This record gives sequence, C-alpha cells and structure tokens, in this order.
Amino acid sequence: MSKRLILALAVVACVVAACGGDDEARPTVSGDPAEDGTTVAANDGPDNAPTAPTTDDPNGGAAATTTDEPDGGDRPARFVVGDFESGSLDGWRTEVGGAGDWFVYTDGHTAPDPDQSDPNFRFAMPDPPQGEYAAVTDTTNPGRRILYRDVALTGQLTLQLTVFYENSVAFTSPDTLDYTVPQTNQQFRVDLVDTAAPIDSVADGDVLLTAFRTEPDDPLSLDPTLIEVDVSELAGRTVRLRLAQTDNRGTMRVGVDDIAFVPIDDAAEIDLPETPDATEVDESGPDPSTPSGETLRSTERFEPAFSLDVPEAWQLVADVPAAFAVESQDQPAGMLAVLADPAPLPSEPPTDADEPTAVVSSADELEAWLVEHPELATSDPEPVTVGGVEGILLDVGIAADSTSSPSWCDAEACVAVIGTHDSSDPDAIGFALLGADDTLRVILIEHADTTLAVVADPDSPVDTPGEAAFLAQAGAAIDSITFES
Repeated sequence: MSKRLILALAVVACVVAACGGDDEARPTVSGDPAEDGTTVAANDGPDNAPTAPTTDDPNGGAAATTTDEPDGGDRPARFVVGDFESGSLDGWRTEVGGAGDWFVYTDGHTAPDPDQSDPNFRFAMPDPPQGEYAAVTDTTNPGRRILYRDVALTGQLTLQLTVFYENSVAFTSPDTLDYTVPQTNQQFRVDLVDTAAPIDSVADGDVLLTAFRTEPDDPLSLDPTLIEVDVSELAGRTVRLRLAQTDNRGTMRVGVDDIAFVPIDDAAEIDLPETPDATEVDESGPDPSTPSGETLRSTERFEPAFSLDVPEAWQLVADVPAAFAVESQDQPAGMLAVLADPAPLPSEPPTDADEPTAVVSSADELEAWLVEHPELATSDPEPVTVGGVEGILLDVGIAADSTSSPSWCDAEACVAVIGTHDSSDPDAIGFALLGADDTLRVILIEHADTTLAVVADPDSPVDTPGEAAFLAQAGAAIDSITFES
C-alpha cells in the first residue's frame, strides 16, 4: 500500500483525490508553430484523425496502416503506427525502471491493472480520444516508463500524435530520465532518437528531434491534444520514436493515441523494421544513482549531514534541505525518511496560499501530539539512540474507534500524521495512515539545533512478515546513521 504523500501540502487533496476529475474543466494547450516547427493544437476528436484497421507486419508487430487522401488522389493521407486498436502494444517495446509500466486501456475510469495503480491518486484519465483503445502509463511508486519503436522515414513527413496526462505534483524538466536522482524529476517527453543511442539518453547527439516535452510551468492536467511536428529533416533515416515518462515525487499518468506520419510530398513513405531490444540504460547522466554494490548513502543537501548503510537495492528518492528519503520497491517494500524540523500535518490541506505554514515543534511537543491525538493509537514511548543522539521511538497507527475521513481519503479511516514544515516547498514530504492495517514507526531526536523525525513506512500491513522484514532492514539502516558533526 502507498501512504507516502511526497508533495507540497497545498496539493495533498489533488494527489489523493485526483484533482481535475470529471466535474472540473481540464486545461488544453493550443498555440502557433514554435521555432522548431512544432505545432500544438487542441484535438477536435476522432473525426479529424481517421484510421484504417490495423494489419500485421512480417515481423510480428503492427504494420503502418494508411488512409486514403480525401480527394481520391494517390497519396495516402496518413501512415498510422500506433492506434492501439488491437487492444495491445503489438509492434512496440517498453523499458521500465522502478515501478509501473505502459498499458493499453479502454475506460478512463478503470485502471488497466489495478495492482499497478496508485489507490491514493485514483485512475481518472480521458477515454481513448480515437477508437476504442489508447496507451497509458500507470504506477504505484517512482519509476521511468519508456514506449518505443523504430521507423524508417522517406521523403517529407509530419509526425502527428494525441497526448494527454494527469500529474499530481509540479513538473520539472531535468536533462535526465533517471528517477533515482535526488532532485525532483516529473516529466513526459516524445522524441525521435538515434537507434544506436541508449534508450534513456537525452544527450544532444542522441536526441534528433523533440516533438513534445512538459515544462515546469505546465498545468497538472492536459486533455487530449494534437501534436504535429515536421520531421522532413530526418528523411532517409531509421529513427526511434520514443515516449518517455518519469516521476519520483508523485504519481503521474500519461496517455497517447493515434500516432501517425502524414505525407507532405508524393515521395513520402515509411517502413516499420523490427524494433530490437534497446534496454541499455545510460548511467553517465547527471547525478547517477549509487553504483552497484555500494550501500553507503551520504546526504548532499540535507542538514544536518549524515551517512547511513542501506541495502544496495534501496533507491534514493529525496535529498533536499528538509528531507532525505530512501525506498525499497522490492519485497520487503517501504520508505525510510529523515525530516528536519518536521510538523504535524493538518487533516485537510490549506485552502489559502497565504496561510502560514505549520509551526515547527520540538521532539517533546511532537511526541505529545502523537500520543494525545484522538485519531491515533501509539505504542509506549521507547528510548533509543540514533547516531549517538538519544531520542524516543513510537509505533503509530489509527485508533480503533477513529472515524477520521478527510476529503482525500478512500479508506475506511485516514489520518495525516507528520511531514516537512513548509507547505510551499515543492519537495515537501509527508506521511499519512490509510486504513486500520497501516502503521508508521517514528523516532524523534534533537541534534544540531534541529528536531529530526526518522520515519520508517512499511508497505506491508501491520503484523505481517513483510512489515517485520522491512522494519528490521530499516532498523539496521537507522543503527548505522553517523552524523558529520
């Protein structure tokens, strides 16, 4: 189960209740041709993008289908390479790092694989904008999801595709698709890349043309929108059409439909060679993850600085001034975080951007708040030592008689517990309890004039072997913490 709210508190409601749902108008994108020739225009619906039934190609994938020119001429109107009307991703390949995957779906209110869909950010996507099926990403935790296929281009052509998305936190656009980097990485991009390049490369020499890319100021929601870009400069080449989505601070889902190449001249045509496995991942980008076999993690931005030993499969998901977090997505799964000057979370997110952020509390005040909270049940405080600093440990769950049901809650009871103190910080991290079988282990200490909360958040339900195994691993990591001063 996922109960980590890795987001600014001001958008908690959007993350767990899927803001931008059916009753809210989602923004669309429209505009004039950009300097690189890209045109982004609102999609008028299926009538502006006719397609023919998919046929099989000799390589076992979906062949490009064509539609006739409306005036009856010899030039085909479009070469369709991805309408997904077979109900599958035939002809395409995927590369996934972390959680989630690409799927084909038909109902915008039903996740294609509920086991791989974040229950705290409900699946609420537009219905397929063309035909019965479209492709979409879905996930329960951070990851990188790439969908790609090779296309041989001849003559002058325009690439057309319809894109849409729902994002739970602000976009960022670092020049990497690595979801394990310390900084926020929330992006979706569509590129034509060199077939010899690593599948996740964003290097200038590898990316031949970018058809679409989210930017930090983009809206969190985008209705189906037609993207058009002239790709004639790549005539005579076989290129890789790559759709890549990365998230490491909150769930994001992206969708695509009706991918086609439109002839500009009579010589235009395409071929779809068999796409080889291209899952090599570029490890030379900025802020690479810890090399294989290395288990020592040291903070770079978090204060006060410390280091700790974690299992080599655990991944860094946050290293910012107010929070450091590592996560295991394999069994036993969960997150271990250290928060600087944490604060109790409000049951509902702030409604006014000008409201003051939560008051930072001392370790004693936080302990009292947790123990006395009417909706929480805590264990007896237990003295512990972290990095040579004395503190107290509490196991925190939802009280048996709790009826707490905030607007963002989909469980029988939910309680927001503890998080970073600045709700305006885009890297804010918070923890909530979702249901009676949910639990957190919280250690509170004072060090270097800072209140610290060490939070172990197992994904497995309380009193299960998975919970016990994760808490044992987290406990060993906590015991290894060494402060630099």
